[in-house]
Amino acid sequence: MRSSDAHLEKALEEYNGTVSELEDGDDLPALLDAYINRGCILSMLDSTVSAISDFDSAIDVIDELRENGTEVDPGCIFKVYVSRGELMSDGTGHDMSQDYRKAAEVLDSLEPGCRYYDRKKLVSACLTCAHDLLDAELPEYAVPFLEKALRYLDPKGDIETRNGYVEAKNCLGQALVDSDPDRAFREFSDALAVADALYTSAQLDDESELVLSLYFLGDICRDTDRGEDKYLSYREEAIRVMEEMKACGTLEDEELLSDLHGEVARIYMGRGDMATAEKHLLKQVSYNLNGSTEYMRDNGIDH
Repeated sequence: MRSSDAHLEKALEEYNGTVSELEDGDDLPALLDAYINRGCILSMLDSTVSAISDFDSAIDVIDELRENGTEVDPGCIFKVYVSRGELMSDGTGHDMSQDYRKAAEVLDSLEPGCRYYDRKKLVSACLTCAHDLLDAELPEYAVPFLEKALRYLDPKGDIETRNGYVEAKNCLGQALVDSDPDRAFREFSDALAVADALYTSAQLDDESELVLSLYFLGDICRDTDRGEDKYLSYREEAIRVMEEMKACGTLEDEELLSDLHGEVARIYMGRGDMATAEKHLLKQVSYNLNGSTEYMRDNGIDH
């Protein structure tokens, strides 16, 4: 057993005793904390069913406290609903979005002094919820989490904060791109400005964030009245960054790079610039051939 697991097992044993003792008493706030803390330990030990059971019990305590007219700390409410929601997003078959919506109800009340309050952990939790909701195609539910996270993410802050700012702005752009493309354009533009500066100074944690900003800005220009020149500019800049990533061995999505070369080639063909179009088409063909060669090699197909 790893030392970290041994530490968690010891903590679990202690909380088992605490929960057992409190369940026989009437100190509901203490029992609420005990359920939440034991649930988090069980979650870290990958005991998902047991962890969810503890969070269920914690929510029952919250309901009982409210029925008795007792105010419940918003930090407890946020912690339990986010913790259970994260577990439900891992394929348990439950609807995590309902838990996240409950957590979102107390976002404005989460301030220093609340139970379980920690600025970095709060930002991380908000980003996790937002990613889960975007993956579940529920972008409107992601917006309040991203707006909360961005209150603590200074685009002129330290490197970690600026990287978090880029991630949050890109997520917010994705959440808004269908419902409010003008605002989405502003969010992606904000992300691009900071991501580009970080990339230039080799401080961008995830280079794909820069590509994502450029890609969506190009999409919005293509689909609105911002003009083909801007659309082309964002596409060519995305290609430049991805080519640099490929040269450094950090590019994971070569198919997207191939597709972008094809898009740009079509624009130049439409403008009658066949020489430039040919350069991009040759790049596209080379990546498609490479992909076919790798597929055949990986699947034992002779060629």
